[in-house]
Amino acid sequence: MLGKAEEQKRKAIYVILLVLYWLGGYFIINSLSQGREFSIMHSIVDRWIPFVPQWIYMYMAIWLIIFSPLLIVKDFPTFRQLVMAYVFVFSISFLVFLIYPVKMIRPMIAPQDFSARMVAVLYSVDKPFNCFPSIHVSGIFLSALVCLRVRWKAGIFILIGAILISLAALYTKQHYFVDILGGVAVALAGYDIFFVRSNKWQQGAVKQ
Repeated sequence: MLGKAEEQKRKAIYVILLVLYWLGGYFIINSLSQGREFSIMHSIVDRWIPFVPQWIYMYMAIWLIIFSPLLIVKDFPTFRQLVMAYVFVFSISFLVFLIYPVKMIRPMIAPQDFSARMVAVLYSVDKPFNCFPSIHVSGIFLSALVCLRVRWKAGIFILIGAILISLAALYTKQHYFVDILGGVAVALAGYDIFFVRSNKWQQGAVKQ
């Protein structure tokens, strides 16, 4: 068994590598997607939802939520499962981004107030690619599912945050409605493989 200090050291290394993988992969693929042929997944739901720049503040809350389970999960084997689930979710998203590029058609912004200027800054940094499935939505819903399993009160709070951030992604025109559904599906797959099925496999191995 690892000592407490060694566990904390490994956790810190995992977190750093995970964040680098997420951001590095995301922005590299986003850059490579410019100039490629792309699809547009605009639906009737997207037509119903107006552009509301004030939702940008809720959208930015993703930074408070997406890796929150890394602080909540204390058990090291569970922590390691969580990291593998994140890697799986991010890798599936990266693969789809490369195979099936989707471009978000964004509104023209007149930066007349602070909220609109914030959205304009976001648009300038985060180019309108890497849409389907939403890697942000898959990350936050995976966070919510794991927290519901480990500490359900915190999980409910994070689940509400995940739903609100998903709505913010629609109202700020960062994502199409289908992107949100795709992100939730990837999160459910990651959770099922690394927290439901893996536990069954481990229990089966112990019985044998």
